[in-house]
Amino acid sequence: LRFILKCSYEILIIKKDIISSYISKNYCISKSKFKNLNKKFEISNLEKIYFKEYPIWAIVRGVKYEENPYFKLHFKLKDGEQFDFGLMLNNNEAKEILREVKEFLNINKLT
Repeated sequence: LRFILKCSYEILIIKKDIISSYISKNYCISKSKFKNLNKKFEISNLEKIYFKEYPIWAIVRGVKYEENPYFKLHFKLKDGEQFDFGLMLNNNEAKEILREVKEFLNINKLT
């Protein structure tokens, strides 16, 4: 299962017993220049998947306004560690990715 998002490319790969997340300037993961942002963990260590809303604030003439929020998919691990996926997803994208990831994990009995 793969999700590829803009930013140049943000890639989530789920296979066998590992979930990987990469950020790259191009589609070739091996050429990723953001190695420190590449994450990998075992599915057996996964405790919870959810998405979270992040508000965007703008200040216009000294008045603070909330604009359309964005969402990120969060993976919480049993050891307390967390990581997120999706730099600025809209509500529908976040819901769809969350649904597909959960469905994929259930179908393949990976959780």
